[in-house]
Amino acid sequence: MRRLVPLLAVAVGALAAAPAVLGADSPLFATIDGGSGAVHGNTQYVLIHEPLGNDTRLVEASAKDGTRERELVLAGWWYFPNTPVGAVSLSHDGKELLLVNRIDKTQFSTSTFLVVDPVRMKEVGRVTPFASTCAAGCGPHEYLVTDALSPDGTRLYAVEYPNVDAGLASPCVAEYAYGLRPYQTLSMKTDEDRDSSDGTAMARTTSADGRWVYTLYRRSGPGTLFVQALDTVGAAVHCHDLPMSQGVDGALSLSSDDRTLAVSRSGGPWIDVAVGTWRISRAPATFPWVWLAAGLGGLGLLAAGGSVLWRRRGEEVADHAS
Repeated sequence: MRRLVPLLAVAVGALAAAPAVLGADSPLFATIDGGSGAVHGNTQYVLIHEPLGNDTRLVEASAKDGTRERELVLAGWWYFPNTPVGAVSLSHDGKELLLVNRIDKTQFSTSTFLVVDPVRMKEVGRVTPFASTCAAGCGPHEYLVTDALSPDGTRLYAVEYPNVDAGLASPCVAEYAYGLRPYQTLSMKTDEDRDSSDGTAMARTTSADGRWVYTLYRRSGPGTLFVQALDTVGAAVHCHDLPMSQGVDGALSLSSDDRTLAVSRSGGPWIDVAVGTWRISRAPATFPWVWLAAGLGGLGLLAAGGSVLWRRRGEEVADHAS
């Protein structure tokens, strides 16, 4: 078995050879490696672009030590689809992998998605899901960006950016769903009478079964936040406003029972949101054990120092008396 380290050097060379591809304004429509590749359990998938050729190697390797297991050679250059909060290409069950042949957001309507069965390491289909989205004409700053996959990889979601240069998406009213087996445009359920709530994605968390994807957005106005809840199985999206606050750092997490969303801000926990009822409560204050330990440690040092000084003073008094 060969290790992946030499291949990563080749990938870096490929990036250096194609700087124009990475020149698009963020968010990118796709990325070469998604940070650390697509990972499922102890297996990771990495894309290697041959700098002297026109093909891509999809490499399966150990996530522990990088040992290469298998690979699939694909004609042309392919990338991991990118979402507003990072690359997403591998289904939750690890049985479907998506790649895309475009990295520039301005070319989303002509982007072809390659469907790979990573279990058999075999290509199983190709689709161009966004071809008809802007058939009537989109504005000069309107683009789609891949947003999520269903747990089994059969449904692909994209969010519209009416002003991508400002990084503002419309996840509450402009989320699109596409079926991949078979290919078909799906109707999307949204909240009635919901405003556009344009915002910038800050953080994301997913339910244990991969069905629900929760994304924290910040509106263009200061201190205003909302959460988008995307049902990737039922093709439905709901948005919920959060209280106004300054200093929210974008941390978002989901409890182990998938019932509570925790939103943090600078300095620690901020609010808890009950999934389903969307009731908001203040997060319980955490006891500052670190500071207590530091304080007790400081008192201990003072006490120890005082004891030493007291002994020395006693010795000096005894010597003087003798």
